[in-house]
Amino acid sequence: NRAIVTAAHEFKIEEASRYLESEKSSKLRICQGMLKSNFISEAIDKVTMGQSDDIDLSILSQEIELWKSKCILPEQVDDERRQQIFHEYELTKRNKRYLDFSDLLLVTNKLFTNHPQLVKYYQNRIKVILLDEMQDANPAWLKVLSHLIPTAEVVRIVGDELQSIYSFRGSVSDFFNPLNKMRSFNKANLTTNFRSHDEIISHANKFMNVNMTGVMGTGGTVQYLGHFDNPEQEALVTTDAILELLSSGVQETGLVSKLVNSASGSCNEYNPSDIMVLCRVGYGLRPISVALENAGVPFKLVGTKPFFHQPDVMDLMAYVKCAMPDTLTRRPWAFHPFMRIYNKPRRGLGKQWENLFWKQSGSIWERLQKYYPD
Repeated sequence: NRAIVTAAHEFKIEEASRYLESEKSSKLRICQGMLKSNFISEAIDKVTMGQSDDIDLSILSQEIELWKSKCILPEQVDDERRQQIFHEYELTKRNKRYLDFSDLLLVTNKLFTNHPQLVKYYQNRIKVILLDEMQDANPAWLKVLSHLIPTAEVVRIVGDELQSIYSFRGSVSDFFNPLNKMRSFNKANLTTNFRSHDEIISHANKFMNVNMTGVMGTGGTVQYLGHFDNPEQEALVTTDAILELLSSGVQETGLVSKLVNSASGSCNEYNPSDIMVLCRVGYGLRPISVALENAGVPFKLVGTKPFFHQPDVMDLMAYVKCAMPDTLTRRPWAFHPFMRIYNKPRRGLGKQWENLFWKQSGSIWERLQKYYPD
């Protein structure tokens, strides 16, 4: 008869293992870091047949984490190719008996939904719940809590929406409203700072209240473009603003008239190299990149890919893999690196050759010998 004190992910993996081990003999394991990246990379290669230069692995990994934190299924993703990669990644994990950290919430919620006796067990066991840092909770976590909070005798929640910094991971800063739908809560605002003495608070406030000006003097006017429902809409509005800045320089109505030089009151003509777009997280680069490309605005991405994810490095590694002993004759995984480099540099092998290649049977070497017996 002891209290349960545990990290949330430990609690979830315990229950996931208990109820899913019966399906197969092997135990569930957690994939993270390089292993998770390998699974996603494998899914990318399988869907794109190695033609994936335009897909950033790190950005896609962040997108998958965000989708899962919001309980978005692969079939609900708008982009068809990303939908297929997401589905293939999930299939790879399932076949190899792995879960990622996002799965721990989703699987636990599925277990609670499909096994009422499990929910009943924890509802009878857990009478007092204390939830800290609730501003970091995401929709998937709130769904799990919805099974436990309504029946608990005492629930205490601590959170500060002003400290919500994980929206890029799907956290809900307005956490009180969904919790209030589970049961009625009394809200108390804590206005006394118990963490720092007056000396620290006063100096911090002075620092934040200083109107700091740069050595270059005043700059242009800051224009608020609005709040957007999705990244794609934000990217389109941002691109429209850039297009107006790149226009003739004649001061007209619209954003150009607002984005004027505050010192001279004049409107300058801009070149693409004069403009920079900063995104708070990596996956935010994709929507703005697509919008700029569709609008015909020249741009370059800076610092988006790790070294081993650069296209030329991935091509070189594919050649190395294909050159390994027995790779083309015995290794099923060799199809992925081979399809990446079979036409690099260009050898005049088009879609027709590729279709005929896939219709053949046997290893890569056996298929090639049918075309090039010598």
